[in-house]
Amino acid sequence: MSNQLPEPLTPAYSDIRDFGDLPIDVTRVQDSKFAAVVDPASGYYAMMLWFASWHRVPAASLPNDDRQLCHLAGIGRDLSTWKQVKEGALYGWTECSDGNLYHPVLSEKALVAWIEKVHQRIRSGRGNAARWGCEFSEEADLVAKFHEAWEMLKKANPASKLILKGNPLENSKDSARNPTGNPTGNREGILTQSQGKVREGKVREGKVREGKVREGKVREYKDTPKPPQSDSEPEKANAAKAASVSVQQVVDLYHEVLPSLPSVLKVTDARRKAISARIRDDLQTIGQWESYFGKVAPSDFLTGKVDGFRADLEWLCKPANMLKVLEGRYERNQAKPAPPQSKHNGFAQRDYSKGINPDGSF
Repeated sequence: MSNQLPEPLTPAYSDIRDFGDLPIDVTRVQDSKFAAVVDPASGYYAMMLWFASWHRVPAASLPNDDRQLCHLAGIGRDLSTWKQVKEGALYGWTECSDGNLYHPVLSEKALVAWIEKVHQRIRSGRGNAARWGCEFSEEADLVAKFHEAWEMLKKANPASKLILKGNPLENSKDSARNPTGNPTGNREGILTQSQGKVREGKVREGKVREGKVREGKVREYKDTPKPPQSDSEPEKANAAKAASVSVQQVVDLYHEVLPSLPSVLKVTDARRKAISARIRDDLQTIGQWESYFGKVAPSDFLTGKVDGFRADLEWLCKPANMLKVLEGRYERNQAKPAPPQSKHNGFAQRDYSKGINPDGSF
């Protein structure tokens, strides 16, 4: 049918309300037909509707109702003003089959944000499952949501930077069947004799020939003899093993122990550098990080229960702040009731009976 409405441009369950920023392509807006034909007054209300749609579910959608649109545009209940600016304020928006309005450009931005959010959840869930040896029950549902949004973005803009980078779930080595993150799928990452072939394809006298496997270096076989170690070498080996904590493990643990604090949506270079510095200089094991975050969780001040401040991962990774937390500076910072006001305005009460005789004379 020629009058059939198009399908919604974002998934019905897409929710990016925790994304505070709406990415604006400055050049694209400046060179757009919107900037050329929409008058300034309508353009202002159009931008107000852009912002309102960003934090709606489905993401980047608007209700097709004048009263709600009037309110979302910031006009209140002044429907007469809304009718004057409606055409320009809704420039580019299209009604879809679910009854909502969608803007193709905003929907594309929302799809990118939603894909990044779901991908981060998948990575965190797989990391936690691998670390704790538990089942990642939401994985199948999240992967399905990821692929649905990916296909919608691919259809909307095949030249999107995210699309051109390639599907990260298809490109990454860990899949739904291999959440451990290593090529073999087992948690120890040990190559078995059926996985890869030793160069020259032979194992002589229980020893692995020196060299490389076709797909990575040879890992230790159980029957591979080890060279003798000095007394200090086992200690060094144990220390190195204990210190093998990654930046992503710290981020995942932060989300797990401190879910009320701001989420880390992307591990930027600056964040990676800050976390790596703390791993190198202060907290070398996952147990130390867990203990550190455990000191933050009960703190009213750090979790936003006092004065509205909430610590985030960047704040917690600053050397001075980490030292204060470890020293217990924020353990006793719960809100305290104000002391009762003195009945004497802060002055000590005077004894006016001094010098007065029992009969009332001085």
